[in-house]
Amino acid sequence: MRAYLYEIRCVTLSNLEICVIETSEPWYVALVVAIVKVYALIFDIATWPLYFIFQQLWKHRNPSTKLLRPDDPSAGYTRLPHARSSDSEAVGTINRMFDIIVERNGDSQSFGTRKILGVHREVQTDGKIFKKFDLADHYEWITYRQAGDKVRRLSRALLALGLQPGGRLAIYAETRVEWMLTAQACFRLDITIKSFLPFCYHHNLI
Repeated sequence: MRAYLYEIRCVTLSNLEICVIETSEPWYVALVVAIVKVYALIFDIATWPLYFIFQQLWKHRNPSTKLLRPDDPSAGYTRLPHARSSDSEAVGTINRMFDIIVERNGDSQSFGTRKILGVHREVQTDGKIFKKFDLADHYEWITYRQAGDKVRRLSRALLALGLQPGGRLAIYAETRVEWMLTAQACFRLDITIKSFLPFCYHHNLI
């Protein structure tokens, strides 16, 4: 069994807890990973000229995005004019699309949730166990404005945990409002997300 050391840093916002997990691995695992990285680097260098020619990279040398406010990394990114096409003039990026929706809808209902009244388990024929939830009949709603505020707070929380624009974040959660809000916070920071469902086995995560 592999031995990994874990360092966990967490922040809590309302009923949502965000954790960043850093792992350290045995020297032999690190050695194998280093060898693979060196091989990948050599392969990239050897094939890059062909990639440059066939993809015509000289047409894409200018950056396509910039921070909305250089002094505030949580403000999100926007596309530069030269990178826009006619059908994306008003939107540009995913986080800008979310901001526009919040601005237009304000106090209208956005995300609705139902309280969990009870949980029971169903055993399938293949041995898997599924959770079944008894839910309340009525929804509890938050407005677009409230959702936008939560996303801004989440983006600042991610920065406080040490994540930076261009980083990566794994979301280990079921499909729920907090998942979408966290994803929107990542989009604001130009952070790549990877989603894992709770029924994933450990060997799928490591």
